[in-house]
Amino acid sequence: MDHCQQAGRSGKELRLTPSQRYGGAITPAQIIIPLIVGLVVFAVASWASRVPPLPEWTVVKNRQELSDERHILGAETLAALQPQSAANNLEYCGYLYRGLTGIAATQPSPGNHKSCPFDAGLGIFATYHSHGGYDPAYDSEVPSTDDLRITISQSIDDYIATPGGRLWYLSAQYDAAMLICDEGCLPQDPDFEPCPAQESAISFTMDQLEERFSKPLPPC
Repeated sequence: MDHCQQAGRSGKELRLTPSQRYGGAITPAQIIIPLIVGLVVFAVASWASRVPPLPEWTVVKNRQELSDERHILGAETLAALQPQSAANNLEYCGYLYRGLTGIAATQPSPGNHKSCPFDAGLGIFATYHSHGGYDPAYDSEVPSTDDLRITISQSIDDYIATPGGRLWYLSAQYDAAMLICDEGCLPQDPDFEPCPAQESAISFTMDQLEERFSKPLPPC
C-alpha cells in the first residue's frame, strides 16, 4: 500500500519531508541559482528603466539663437514677464500647452510652479516660472531643489528665468536642469550684480543641486 492510500484511509494529511518530495536533500545550488536569476532579472529591469544620459547641447547667449519651438516659447514668455517679476520681486508661473493652432502659453499668475493653478483640460507640456528680483542673499541664478523635484514628480518640464536673465530648462525625461541660454539672455533685474563666486555649472542633477544648496552661499 502506498503513502497516498495510507493517508486516505487514516484521514490524516501526509506530510513529506523535502528529501521525500524532491527525491533527495536540497542542495545549496537549488537555493542560490534562483536567487542569482532573480538578481539578474532585477538588474536588467533597472538598467532598462534608468534615466538616459544628458544629450549634448550648446548654451547660447541670445534667445534668438534658440531653435527648438518649445524653448523659444518659454524664452519669449519669460522675457515678457521678467520686468514685472523683478519690479514686484515676485515669482510668477504659468503653463505651455499645445492648442488647436500650435503651442501657446497661459497667462502668468503670482506664485511659483508649486502653487500655480493647474488646468488638466489643456495639453500641457511644460510649466514656466520666474525667480523674482535679485537678492544677494539667495542663490537664485540656479534652479532650486524644489524646482527640480516637482519637475521629476509631475513628469512635466519647466522653464525658469533668473534675475540675471538666465534661461533654465528642467527636463522630466533626464531628471536634470539644463542651462540653455546664459546670463543676459532674458531681461535682467536692474539691481542684478554678477557674482563670480556663485557661478554655476551648465547642468545639475538632483544630487548636484542638493550638494550645492547644502553649503553656505559664497560671498561675492
